[in-house]
This record gives sequence, C-alpha cells and structure tokens, in this order.
Amino acid sequence: MNYLLGSGYYTNSEFAITWLKRICDSARPKPEKIVIVSVGGERFPKVCFEGFTPNWRDYFSEVNLAGNLGHVGDLLKGKDRDFCGWSAAVITLAMIAYTAELDFIFCESDTLAFGPWVEKLYSDMNDADMVFGGKMESEPFMACAQGLFLIRHRFIPTFVSKYIQMGSDSRLYDGKSDNLPEDKFHRLREAMPDKIKTLSFGVDRQRPLPIDSPVWYAQHFTPEELTLMQEKGLL
Repeated sequence: MNYLLGSGYYTNSEFAITWLKRICDSARPKPEKIVIVSVGGERFPKVCFEGFTPNWRDYFSEVNLAGNLGHVGDLLKGKDRDFCGWSAAVITLAMIAYTAELDFIFCESDTLAFGPWVEKLYSDMNDADMVFGGKMESEPFMACAQGLFLIRHRFIPTFVSKYIQMGSDSRLYDGKSDNLPEDKFHRLREAMPDKIKTLSFGVDRQRPLPIDSPVWYAQHFTPEELTLMQEKGLL
C-alpha cells in the first residue's frame, strides 16, 4: 500500500485544516506523499501543519497555479475549455503518482473519511486496478461517486488515456447522455468490470451520514453536520 494522496484546492482554508487533520489522524498506512494542486492563485493554508507529529510538512507538496479552469458547470454554460478543473487536477495528480512509482488515492478537498478507510479502499479493489463509489440512489443521483477513489500504479496510464479520449466534459455522449466526469467514470467501469470495482462503504454526497459505521466517507458537509461530528468526537 504505497500511495500518493492527491487533491485540489481553491478556497475554504478553514475546512482545509479539518481535511488535513483528518488525513493525518486516519490515513494508515500514511501516504508516501501528499500533493495538492492549488488554482486561481490560492495557497493551501500552512497553519494546517502546526502541531502534527510526525511533521507532515515533510510529506507535502503543492503545485501553485494562477489559472482556474473552473467547475464543470462553467463549461456547460459556455466556457471554452475541454476539461474542468476537477478533471485536469485528477489527471495531473494521477501522472505525478505514476512518475513517483506510487498508487494514487484521490480525496476531494471537501471529503472526510473515517475508520480504516485506506485499508478498505485496497480491500474493495482487491486484485483489480481501480475502485470508486457506486451510482447515487438519492440526491444528487449522479452516475457514480468520486469524492474518494484509488487507482493502482500500473493502471494509471490506461485511466488517463481513456479519460482524455472520452472528450470534453461539456459535450453530449452519443448525442443522448451527458459526458460529465461522473458519466466517464461510470462508462469506464462498465467497459472494464474486471479492472474497476465499486466501493462498499461511504455515502459521498448522499445522506444520511453513516456516523456510527466503522468505516465511511462523505463530502459536501453542512455546518450542522460538522457540529454533530464534533459532538460525537469525530473531529
């Protein structure tokens, strides 16, 4: 389980502190490297590293970029780019992991995971090469969940090439269905079921939160949910 943990960063420094603390407290084994792609001229808050033992700053690298491709919604509204910021960051981070000869775990910047989630990622992937969340059966009803996923090192070039070959995030696929990042992941899994598996844990953007589960993850937390988790001793 030698892996690089990657994410993107744009705003919300307060939650970034919570995010990094959760990674440091629960990622076992710890990542060989944490890499953040920061866009729009933003900087990951260095206060995040204060008080951590061992010094997690030693495992951390940040790619600082002035540009910002934006949300996929910006492309759907007419921004002239093929890939949104999420897609570009995932591709970039995946190739950095490949260059470092490491597996790649992506944990989105608004995602928190609890329990032995690294071990569970690898267990769910088993002898396959990639694993991510299943179709959302409630709001927002996306084709899959992508807040947390794992790609084995040997599969990274295949993932990157196939993802890019699917084309722009904003176009229609076969003139019928969307070509959003979630749709691309879903089609990859359908095309390679022996290589790509589905997570057995977590709710991603669905609710309710499985707070009492031994291992889980979610994203897009409300202030009320964060308060509840603090009261439960999870944060």
